[in-house]
Amino acid sequence: MDWKLLFSTFALVFLAELGDKTQLTALAASAGSKSPWSVFIGASLALVVSTLIATLVGSALKSVLPEKVIKIAAAVLFLVFGGILLYTTLAGKEGIIKAAPADTEWKPGTVERFALRLALEFEKSSVSDYENFACTFENESVCAVFRELADDELRHHRELEELAGAEKQELPEKAEGLPEGYPNAHPGSVGIDSVSDLTEVIERAIAHENDAVEFYRSLAKHTPLPKLASAFGSLADREFAHMEKLKKLREQIV
Repeated sequence: MDWKLLFSTFALVFLAELGDKTQLTALAASAGSKSPWSVFIGASLALVVSTLIATLVGSALKSVLPEKVIKIAAAVLFLVFGGILLYTTLAGKEGIIKAAPADTEWKPGTVERFALRLALEFEKSSVSDYENFACTFENESVCAVFRELADDELRHHRELEELAGAEKQELPEKAEGLPEGYPNAHPGSVGIDSVSDLTEVIERAIAHENDAVEFYRSLAKHTPLPKLASAFGSLADREFAHMEKLKKLREQIV
């Protein structure tokens, strides 16, 4: 056993593999796996087998070709593969694993633009209702909660306006061929303008927020465009937080 050769080979291969595609692939696989040891064993075996093949081929070639020729050929192959990798990267070519669509892609179709119209109208209605009602009753807790809800709904409306962007003026009032289960209307206003009983107001607001959660979850589930579906899912979570806040307010009032 040539220990000097063993340690020098270990050092060279170890340093060469740092940041290599193999290491990054193992890192990504381990991050998305519940069994990192399986990834470690699989990657180790793959590296051992590929190294074994390289060693056997190198030993066989040594008996046929001069060592200098083998080293030159290895260097040329290294440069060739490096050049191919550089070319495919700069040219934007797809390899075996296709690149995921850019997150910045934003081309809403009829269904998505119709969904944006529904959501914008719904948030605008909610803002108006909560702002008008905020301090109708002489109760600081109620006033604070409803003002906060109004501010949040206004923030939601602005976020949806940003998503709509230039498409805002072309949002359709109706859409044909909606996916099965897709909302064709928003839940409507809170419906508390004519209510004088504080407990009933809070109950209606809770029901409204529950409808909002279901509305956005349905949009998120059936909207084809991932970016918009994700935004609707986020809005559903925030409306759910509103509902929980109103439930706590109800406990305080009762």
